[in-house]
Amino acid sequence: MAQKLHLRLKYVQEDDPWVVEKKNFAIMNDFLQPESSMSPVEAAFRINELTPMKRQAQGEVETEHPESYMWEIWAFFIEISKQIPHDHSSQGKLVSLIKELTLLPPIEVEIWGPKKWRVWADLPLMGEAWSEAWEEGVDYDGSDEPLKQDINWQAFSARLLQSGLTRWFMYAVRIFRLALEEEPSQCRIRGAAQWIEHSRAVIFQKLDFEFSAGELITLAKGTLYKGGRGMPRERWDFWEAGFRALGGERAGEVSEETASVCRKAALQMAEISLISDQ
Repeated sequence: MAQKLHLRLKYVQEDDPWVVEKKNFAIMNDFLQPESSMSPVEAAFRINELTPMKRQAQGEVETEHPESYMWEIWAFFIEISKQIPHDHSSQGKLVSLIKELTLLPPIEVEIWGPKKWRVWADLPLMGEAWSEAWEEGVDYDGSDEPLKQDINWQAFSARLLQSGLTRWFMYAVRIFRLALEEEPSQCRIRGAAQWIEHSRAVIFQKLDFEFSAGELITLAKGTLYKGGRGMPRERWDFWEAGFRALGGERAGEVSEETASVCRKAALQMAEISLISDQ
C-alpha cells in the first residue's frame, strides 16, 4: 500500500481559519489517504455542498461571490497536489475527484461580468489559477522541499492533461522550453520529465498541428532550439536529445537522480516515436 500522506495547509492551522476551507481540507485529507473508504463520488458531493451556491440554498445568508470561491478552491487543489508525491497513487485519486466534480449537475454563475460559467462542468477559473501559480514560480529556500513540491505539481498538471479534463498543452511546451531550450535547470528538467511520464501521448498527438497565430506566440522557442516554430517533429526530437544528453554525456551537470530521470524520459519519448513511425 502507498505511504500515508501528511497533508497540511498553513491557513487551516491558524487560530481562526475559514470554516469552509477547514471542512474542505478535512474531506480531502480523508479521501486522499491510501486506506480511505471514501469514493471520488462521495468526496465530490461533499465538496460541492460547500460552494456558496449550495450554502445559500441551505439558508446561509452571507456567502462569498462564486468568482472568489473558485479562485480559493483551485488554489486549495494546487496546494494539496504539491504535497502528494509525483508517483503516489493519490495523484490519480485527485484527478478522479475533479472528474467527478465535472459530472455533477451544473449550476450557472456569472464570473467576469455577464459571462456564464457552469460549476463544475466548465471548471471555471481553473486555467487562470494555474497560470497565476505558474507566474509565481518556485520559492526556493535552500531545502529540497520546494523542488519536490514543484515536481509533484507538474506531475498532477500533466495527469490532468492526459485525462482530457484540461487542454493546457501550452503549459507542457513552456516547461520543455525552460528545461531544454535554455541553459538546464534541474528543477525545470525534473518537472518536464513528469509531463513525459504522464502525458506524452497527448503531447505527441499535437506534433505538426496547425496552430493559430496567438497560439504560436505561446509556443515561442527557447534560445537553444533553432528549428521550426510551433510543434514540428524536430522539436520533439530536440527535447528527446536533450534528455538523452543529460542522462549520458552531460550527466555530470546534474545530480545522479536527475540523470536517471532524464534517461527514462528519453526512452519513453523514443518508444512513442517508434510506435508512431511503424
